[in-house]
Amino acid sequence: MPARQKAMALWLALGCSWITGAAQLTTKWGADRVRQQGWSDPTALLAFAFAYGMLGVGFLLLLLALRGGELSTIYPVLAARYLWVVALTPILFSTETFDPYKLAGAGLAALGVWAVIREGAS
Repeated sequence: MPARQKAMALWLALGCSWITGAAQLTTKWGADRVRQQGWSDPTALLAFAFAYGMLGVGFLLLLLALRGGELSTIYPVLAARYLWVVALTPILFSTETFDPYKLAGAGLAALGVWAVIREGAS
């Protein structure tokens, strides 16, 4: 498989992880709105619709990534979405905290994603 095709597949997988991570954060935001305002809140329902639209786009990016890359390389890169969620949740939501265990877990996940990307790009 050409190196350019492998690199593009990794970028697509990383884009998928960004978009699906944003969708998870948007879903959390919508769930918080539902808890405060109830299910009739149009803003929360719009947030859910937007989040599921982002998940659909993320799935399309995943399909494109799998077309040009190996599953054993692409799938671990998708785990990067956990990094975005862990890093941004305490910033975006006052009810969330960031502790040493979460930091250690995110660090290990980042190391794993980096190792896969480094190996997969070569």
